[in-house]
This record gives sequence, structure tokens and C-alpha cells, in this order.
Amino acid sequence: MALTKVQGEGITGMTINANNQITKSTIPAFFVYNSTNNWISNVSSGTLIQFNTAKFNLGSHFNLSNYKFTAPIAGLYQFNVRIYVNNDAGDNAWGIAINDTIYNHSNAAYPLFGDLASPGNGNDQGTDCSHCLNLSANDTVSCMSMNNNTDYFGTMTSMSGYLVG
Repeated sequence: MALTKVQGEGITGMTINANNQITKSTIPAFFVYNSTNNWISNVSSGTLIQFNTAKFNLGSHFNLSNYKFTAPIAGLYQFNVRIYVNNDAGDNAWGIAINDTIYNHSNAAYPLFGDLASPGNGNDQGTDCSHCLNLSANDTVSCMSMNNNTDYFGTMTSMSGYLVG
């Protein structure tokens, strides 16, 4: 006997086909970016990085108005962030915040999930991070500037995430 569908209340949540491939129809997932085709300059510390456009937003759990993802259920979630920063303004630092608090360790100036780009070579830089976070239902996840004068390029800045399980 082979399991082919997991259903509840008229909704199919998972299907296993004859080749043992699993598909999930209702997994929360998103890919968002900023639609501004220019630099967003002098962003203050504590200000959210603005992701105002979605390539996709399955389940609508990423809010394009407040720039936050809200976990619909408890579980492990994978997040990926890319920010293109301008290094002429000094250090550019950003971090991931869970419930509006930067996810860090004993030194709050250094996030566990984020980046500090220093202007050592004067070139702009793309910074990328990827982490799996253990969230409770209704936890929010956002990306926040950690330094004053952070500059980032809108259309080259993106965030994605999905429920692992």
C-alpha cells in the first residue's frame, strides 16, 4: 500500500507520486526585493530594509507594507538575503531581526545572520547570507540596518524564505 495524498478539511497538503516524489501545495515561501532602481541612501540604524515587491509570496506571509515575514506555524525556516551596498559612505551593516531584535550572540554589534561591509577598497559589494531559523508561530523576521548611513541599491537587494518543516 502506497501513500499518495495527505488531506484534511478538503485541502491536499502533500502528494507522493509513483516515482516517490513529494510535492507540497501549501508551503509558505516568498521571494521579495526592492523595486527602486537606484541607491537608497543614509538609512539609519534600526531601520528596516524595504522589500516592497514580490516575485512570489505563497500564502501571503511576507507583508510588503511593513517588510516583515510572519511565520504561520512553528518550525524550521530557511532564509536567504542579498544586499548590494555602497561603500563610499563608511561601514554598511545589516542583520536579520526576529520579533524586531537583531539575531546575535553576546556582542550585539555582530549579528549571527547579517553582514558588515567596510569601505576598505572603496568598491560596492554584494553581501549574501543564508540561515535556517527555528521560529514559533507568529514570530516575525525582517532585515534591519545596523549602522547609520547604510546605502543599498534597491533592485539588487532581495530576500527569500520558506518553511523547511
